[in-house]
Amino acid sequence: MPHLQNYMCPCDLNKPEKQQELHQHSIYDIDDVLPTVLPIYKELEQIDLQVHHWEIKDWSTLDQRTHGPIFEVGGHKWRILLFPKGNGQHEMMSIYLEVVPEEGLEKDWSICGQFAIVLIIVFVVKKSIGGSQDIIL
Repeated sequence: MPHLQNYMCPCDLNKPEKQQELHQHSIYDIDDVLPTVLPIYKELEQIDLQVHHWEIKDWSTLDQRTHGPIFEVGGHKWRILLFPKGNGQHEMMSIYLEVVPEEGLEKDWSICGQFAIVLIIVFVVKKSIGGSQDIIL
């Protein structure tokens, strides 16, 4: 199974050979993407497996602290907590997975889980017929 690109410089988007690499996989091809970002550990019991997509239409309009939509995995509700300009620093964004507080959960409640967060930045390439490219960072 081919390995996904870990990083692609936006300056390479106009190079035909780099554009071809971008189209090898789509983040929506779960069978190809999942093993590269979330390895299966046979010694751990798998209770649930879910994939959640949160599309942000206009990054520049996000609040300093933003929650993604609530989704359910393993019988618990989760959401992404995003700080587009960083959490306590301004050099890079901060992103967290948090459980949505539920009635009846004790203060020191915990759960073991494995997760991956994949960020896709869509660049509009004005010289390209396709119009946009998915880049997996």
